[in-house]
Amino acid sequence: MELRLLPAMLCFFASVTAHNVTSRRAAAPSPPAPALVNLSLRAAPLEILREIGFQTRVPIGIIPGQDSGALCRTKKTFVFLGEDPRSALDAMAQELHYTLNEEDGVFLLAAPDVTSHQRDVLDHRFRVYRYGRKSILQMVSFQLQEALWVALTNPVSFGYGGSIYHSADAPKISLPPVLHNVTAQEIAGMVVKAGPRGIYLSRIQPSRMASPDDLTIQISSYGDPNQLKLDLRCQQ
Repeated sequence: MELRLLPAMLCFFASVTAHNVTSRRAAAPSPPAPALVNLSLRAAPLEILREIGFQTRVPIGIIPGQDSGALCRTKKTFVFLGEDPRSALDAMAQELHYTLNEEDGVFLLAAPDVTSHQRDVLDHRFRVYRYGRKSILQMVSFQLQEALWVALTNPVSFGYGGSIYHSADAPKISLPPVLHNVTAQEIAGMVVKAGPRGIYLSRIQPSRMASPDDLTIQISSYGDPNQLKLDLRCQQ
């Protein structure tokens, strides 16, 4: 009798265990929904994009083209009440006649008139890119600009003698010390997904390449609100 009961008891315990595992899986918390956009503000499109990013903390990339002034040319009142980030960014893309895509976790807004030179710089592929130690985003942006200048112009000598200004609270981010087979745009995307996240804005000149500044991809952190406003403001 006891031998006949044993298989039944084993089946019972197996069933209970499977039920408990299923229950625990079912009870696992779902990932938090992204923050919603709530704003009513008269501002230029670039400043609205900054506010959408800051409110929601979604990584954003902005790639202007020949007409980079479109981001700041006009101010109007934008109203978003409980919009999800993608819907708000899609509305801004339509306002600017930009395209909106999500690439590797970054919402990318790109102008229709991006020049071949600008695209070539963004698509420049580094076989080996040495990131170095933990750095503030302004330094990361400068290092990328410097690396592009050296790679694309092959100068006899190059050095930097200026200062990089930042707030005392500027957050630092970490990336792998050495990256392999990555483009400039992919590096910028990795940076804005790291730490407190942020926005990158291509300031690559449409055709000119007279100095490293003409190859700038400006990267700003949501973790440094004051610097974010300084970086992504329109002077009118």
